[in-house]
Amino acid sequence: MRESLVQRGRMIFSIVAVLGILAWEATPGLIAQDRAAEAFHAYSVESIRGDYAVVNHYGANLALGIGVTHFDGTGGLSGSLLLNRPTSTGARQLVSLTSTGTYSVNGDGTGTIFLTVTLPDGSIKTATEDFVITRTELIHGIPVAMEIIDEQREPSLVLGNGVFVTQDYTRRGEEPRD
Repeated sequence: MRESLVQRGRMIFSIVAVLGILAWEATPGLIAQDRAAEAFHAYSVESIRGDYAVVNHYGANLALGIGVTHFDGTGGLSGSLLLNRPTSTGARQLVSLTSTGTYSVNGDGTGTIFLTVTLPDGSIKTATEDFVITRTELIHGIPVAMEIIDEQREPSLVLGNGVFVTQDYTRRGEEPRD
């Protein structure tokens, strides 16, 4: 009887060892399947929707703009910005700007924004911005941008003199998550 218990113990040990090896070998395949499922969610204009805080950086801290932009999830946008810029006397001046435009998103999370900006004097200028989505969350099965960074192709529309402009967008507000 004692030999029978020892044999059963050896058999159970062997079965557990084989199952452990099989589970270990299957793990990379399961991880790859999980990563493939995550990668399946391609970006689109739906990936940028809702209200985003925007911070505009002008040159090496020459000026700063803060505001809000609303992306409609179908390729349209509108926004407002308060710009703190230097005057010719060295003082600071607060300037309000508004914008409307369109945007497109590539499957890899890069894209382009085409803006029409209304300046304080009522004149209108256009700008093109190239962006990359840097952080997302899945909302209703769609990867939605939580953070976006972009660069403007043209020099600053309000400062001139070749000043380089970049923007950081951060999504505000909540929607129910999956």
